[in-house]
Amino acid sequence: MKRWIAMASELAFKGLHATESLFGLPKSVSDPLHYRETWDSVLSGPAPSPTLWIHGASVGELEDLANFFLDQASLEAAGYSVASLVVTASSPSAKPFLAKLRERFPLAYAGAIPSENPDQIRNFLEKLRPELLVLSHSDLWPSLIHLAQELALQKGIVWMPAKPSSAEGLFEALIRHDKLRAVGVRRAEDLETLQKRLSEYTTTQFVWVGNPRLDRIINRINEQRTRDHHILEESRARPDTLKLSLLMGSAWPEDATVLAETIGHLTSSEQERIQIVVIPHVTDEMHVVASIQHLLPKARILRLQGVLLEAYQDFDLAFVGGGFRTGLHSVLEPALWGLPIFCGPQLRKQPEAQELEDQGVLKTVVSTEELALTLRHYLDSPETLETLRTKSQAIADQMKASTGASKRLSRLVGASSLGSDAGQ
Repeated sequence: MKRWIAMASELAFKGLHATESLFGLPKSVSDPLHYRETWDSVLSGPAPSPTLWIHGASVGELEDLANFFLDQASLEAAGYSVASLVVTASSPSAKPFLAKLRERFPLAYAGAIPSENPDQIRNFLEKLRPELLVLSHSDLWPSLIHLAQELALQKGIVWMPAKPSSAEGLFEALIRHDKLRAVGVRRAEDLETLQKRLSEYTTTQFVWVGNPRLDRIINRINEQRTRDHHILEESRARPDTLKLSLLMGSAWPEDATVLAETIGHLTSSEQERIQIVVIPHVTDEMHVVASIQHLLPKARILRLQGVLLEAYQDFDLAFVGGGFRTGLHSVLEPALWGLPIFCGPQLRKQPEAQELEDQGVLKTVVSTEELALTLRHYLDSPETLETLRTKSQAIADQMKASTGASKRLSRLVGASSLGSDAGQ
């Protein structure tokens, strides 16, 4: 079964290559097909000792695990070093992150995974000799996984799924029972669900690890608090304390359309009492930025990358983008600053969003009329908003108390024989 899936995946990749060469493909599709940018130097260099392989679909997954694999103490505790690290991704979004890794650290390899080509995969596995794969979320490449289990991975696989339904069915079809060493569960309440789903993996340990992204964001928040300058001051977009301030982060035109319609339901005097700042999800695609600016002509649009976490801290409300498209972007940044959050209904990519909604500090926008009424209520009753901010801050404090996932993951990876207390 696994072999047939791998063969089908290889044929699909070959079909994409042929289509690209004949007709061309959009950049977002074609970029993952080009895997030769760093291969020559890696394959011609000295072979490293057996390596620890970290893989994430995109930059977000790799950043989630960065506190673990870029911390020397954590790596040493797990029995590895930076020089024995292989870090891969499949999405073009990870290219800048991987390039920085190559510049700053002497990793064995940091770059794209090989295509679904058996010869390239064998070269990858024979040269880099990964003995343990830490697989973040559910980015499964059948040929690669199949051959890795056959030719390498003596210590197997540690899986960190985002949610219990990650890659359901496909994961079970690809991962051998003797290779799945452990599953690191992000939410304690998911432990039983995943144990039931993967009940046939009788030798696999299921351990609560927590969410490594919390560690990363909280570290950055602590760094922000010690800075003596503020990016929004430099951009002349610091919130006006006399107005109700809202930051729309990771925004797309679909999100701006909803907010524009909402503002249209308010009176002119109410609109003047609201300050809106927007940071688009993509800042280098002018049609996206121009569309948002057209929809929200009075908003301040910031074409700045890497500042969203810092920007949230002084606003009253957050509107997180993506929820009116294919999936909501991260809500953890505004949540950890203690902001009430609005967003669209597509929550499936953000399991934390459902928890925040259940706790009453995140609201999905059902109608623009309802959102307008909520904003009007906050304008007329500032004490209501202050009560909600207090509740949001209390939830943020609870989330901060559950940090330590990076250390627990380190112990999980380093355990020679995984016992029941491996992730404690």
